[in-house]
Amino acid sequence: DNTEKDLSDLLKRPDSILEPGVSELANSFIETSGNPSDLVVYLSDSYTGASEQIRYIQDLFNEFCEGDTEALVQDIMSKMVLDKYDNASIEQSFNKNSKQLLQNTLGLVESPYWRNIIYQLSVKYPTSSFLNILIK
Repeated sequence: DNTEKDLSDLLKRPDSILEPGVSELANSFIETSGNPSDLVVYLSDSYTGASEQIRYIQDLFNEFCEGDTEALVQDIMSKMVLDKYDNASIEQSFNKNSKQLLQNTLGLVESPYWRNIIYQLSVKYPTSSFLNILIK
């Protein structure tokens, strides 16, 4: 069982409001005596809009560049993931809430492009429980 602090930490993660299962997470927070106004603050303060920003950048590429802008954006994103991947942080999150983390990443595994990135990360972090489960 998650404590109110564990749940509030999950709600404070960047863009947690966009994660699958956020409704269940919010309900659990309230059920563990969490304050509803804190819930609103956590969700609104943690919103960064990263996915919307990426979509906006891709729209700009589409408007001003010719060619395959989706591939360009994917290339930029994959470089960022490979450079910024924080294995220790991911493993810690995975140990706390493996089900949620796996739900959030299953779509990536289905994409050959992103599956390749996962393989590259697994070479760099061969003992990662999270990456090893994704590959299986």
